[in-house]
Amino acid sequence: AESMKYTFSGVQGVLYNFCSDNEIWGYFNRDYQYPENSIREYYTLVRPTLDTYRALHAEIVSMTMFTRNESIVPNLSEIRLLRDVPEMEALFERMLEENIFWTVTQVRYNGNQRLIAAQVFRSYGKPGGLFCIELDRQKLNMLLGDRDTDVRWCILNPYGESVLSTLSTEEEAEMLSMLPGDTMPGGHASQVTRFTKGRQAVFTVPFTLPDGSGTWTVVEMTTPGTLVSTNIRLLVGVLVLLLLLMAVLSYVFARYLSKRLGQIMQGIEKIEKGDFSVVIPVDGSDEVAQLGEAMNHMTGRLDRLIQENTDMQLRQQQLEVATREASLNALQSQINPHFLYNSLEAIQSGIAQGDEETGHIVQLLARSLRRQATWDKTTVTLREELTCIDEYLQIQKFRFGDRLNYVTDVDPDLESMMVPKLIVQPLVENAVSHGIARKTEGGTVWISGHRTKDGMVLQVENDGQGMDELEQESLRQILNTPGFREKNIGLKNVYERIRLYYGNRADLKWESTPMLTRFTLSIHTGEEDRDEGTHS
Repeated sequence: AESMKYTFSGVQGVLYNFCSDNEIWGYFNRDYQYPENSIREYYTLVRPTLDTYRALHAEIVSMTMFTRNESIVPNLSEIRLLRDVPEMEALFERMLEENIFWTVTQVRYNGNQRLIAAQVFRSYGKPGGLFCIELDRQKLNMLLGDRDTDVRWCILNPYGESVLSTLSTEEEAEMLSMLPGDTMPGGHASQVTRFTKGRQAVFTVPFTLPDGSGTWTVVEMTTPGTLVSTNIRLLVGVLVLLLLLMAVLSYVFARYLSKRLGQIMQGIEKIEKGDFSVVIPVDGSDEVAQLGEAMNHMTGRLDRLIQENTDMQLRQQQLEVATREASLNALQSQINPHFLYNSLEAIQSGIAQGDEETGHIVQLLARSLRRQATWDKTTVTLREELTCIDEYLQIQKFRFGDRLNYVTDVDPDLESMMVPKLIVQPLVENAVSHGIARKTEGGTVWISGHRTKDGMVLQVENDGQGMDELEQESLRQILNTPGFREKNIGLKNVYERIRLYYGNRADLKWESTPMLTRFTLSIHTGEEDRDEGTHS
C-alpha cells in the first residue's frame, strides 16, 4: 500500500505540474494560424517537459495530450485530437460530468487494454482537453514485492474501479462481494481487516494520497493456509513503523534541502526577470551554500556590467540625438533662402508689370517670413504648414495670374498633427516652378491629405508640364546621392529631412506623366520598421 501510495502520488504530481504550467497552458489554448508555429513550440516546450518526466518516473510508458484545439498539429504519439479517439473522449466527458479532478483507470483503445492516469485541462474553468499517462503494469506489480503464489490482489481507486489486478474478472466480482459495505468506496475500512468465507480470506489495506482525492484500497485474497502468524504480523508492523520513521526523517531532510534550493530558484527567477540586485540567503557550508555564494557573486558582476552598458548606451543616444538635430537644422536653413528667392522673383515680376497689388504681396511675404522666424521648434502643426502654403500660393498667384489655380482638400482631423516645418511647402513650390511655370496655359495645383490606419498621406499634384524618363532618373540620383543638391533643392531637403526625423516610418514617392505629376508623402505613426523604405 505504501509503495502504491508514493507511486500514485508521483504520477498525480506529474499530472498536476503539467496541467498547471502556464507555458503549457498557452500552447494548448493558442490559435495557431501556421502549422509550423505549433510544431516549433511542441519541440521547444512540450517535448522537453515530457522527457523530464520520463527520466524521473520509470513506471511511465507514454504520455499523450488529447486536445480540443483544432489548430494544433497532432503527431499521433504525444498529441492527438480528442475527437479522433472516442474512448478517450468518453473518459473526458465522464470526468467532466462526475467532476473528477484526476483518476487512474483502465481504458481500451487502439485494440489494447491500457492503465491510464488522466487529468482534465482547464483554462479559467473552461475544459480544453485531457492529459493521459499510460502506466507500466509490470513495473507497478513489482512495487508490491514478492507474494505467495496463493495470494491474489487488486487495487481500487476512490471510485470503486479496479485499476491494477492479478485476479480474473470472476475472481474480482467474488472477492468484492465478500467485503462489507464499510470497505467499499465512500466507506473504506480505517485499518487492516480480515473477512473469511469458506476457505478464503480477504484483507483490505486503505491508503490516501496527499492531494485529498479520496481513499484507495489494496485488496488481497488468500486461503487460511497462507495467513501469517501473529508474531510475524507484529514483526511486519515493527518494520512498517521503522520504514515510516525513515520516511519521516527523509521527508524532513528533503524539506530542509528543498527549502534552500527553493530560495536559490526564486533568486534565479528574479534574475530571469532582470532583477540583478537579488541576494540569495546562504546557510551552512555545504555544496548548496557554495552554489548560493557563487550565484550572489555572479549577479553582483552582472549588475555592475549592465549598469556600465546602460550608461554607455545613454551617452551614445544623447550623441545621436544631438547629431540628428544638427542635421535637421542644417537642412532647414536651406529651405528658407530657396523659398525667399522664389517669392522675391514673383514680386519682382509684379513690380515690372506695375501691378497695384504688389504692396499687398510684399506684406504677405513679410508676414510669412515673420511667422517662420517665430517658429523656434523643428515641428509645427499641419494647420500652420497649410497657412504658410496658402500665403506662398497667393504670392505665386500674383505672379502667374489666371495661369495658376490651386485647390486644398485636407482632412480637418489632420490639422492638429505635428509635422516638421516646411515639409509640404517645398513640394508645392516644386509643382509651381517645375510644372505650372513650364506650361504656357498654366494649370492647377491640388493639395490633399487623408488619414490612414497607421498615420497619414499628403499629396501634391499638378497638371502642368510633367517629367520625362530622363528627368525622373536624374531626380532619383539626386535623392539617393548624399550631398548632391545642385538641382531640386526643395525635394532633396524634404526627402532627407523625413529620413532624419521619421527614419523608415516615412517615405516620398512620385509618379509623372505628360499630363499629371503627383508627389505622395506617407507618414506612419506606428513603430519604426526594420526594412529600408523605398521610393519610385
